[in-house]
Amino acid sequence: MGWPSDTAGDLPYFPPLMQMEMPGSNYTARIHVLSGSATNVRDNPADFHLADIDGMRGRWTDITVQLDTSNGNELLEVFVYGGRMAELFDFINFISVECYFKHGIYRSFVSRHGGPIPKQDVVIDEVRMVRTAANVKIDAMRPVD
Repeated sequence: MGWPSDTAGDLPYFPPLMQMEMPGSNYTARIHVLSGSATNVRDNPADFHLADIDGMRGRWTDITVQLDTSNGNELLEVFVYGGRMAELFDFINFISVECYFKHGIYRSFVSRHGGPIPKQDVVIDEVRMVRTAANVKIDAMRPVD
């Protein structure tokens, strides 16, 4: 909330800070680096490869996102199985009023797919927003409640 907005293809556009996408066989983090004014925003996304989809099938994939905006020095990191796969510093040019987290399968612009959309299933477990990394550390011996 309080984030910049614009239009994309004549539709309202409210860019997120980050989204995770599945283009083809890759799972990626797209971090939105915004510039311009709050009503005429320019989006120059930074994309980071997180994992190959085939390596994720049939097993739990542990993903941790760290966003630190303290001291005016922004840091966003994405870890997959404990290994840092994305890191971006000092890229936030707008301050939001409130942050929130959405998760699930989102299908935007499905008319551009050009054919039937394949079935997709996702199981999400243990989504948490906390202030310290210690509160989200995965217990390898008991990864699922």
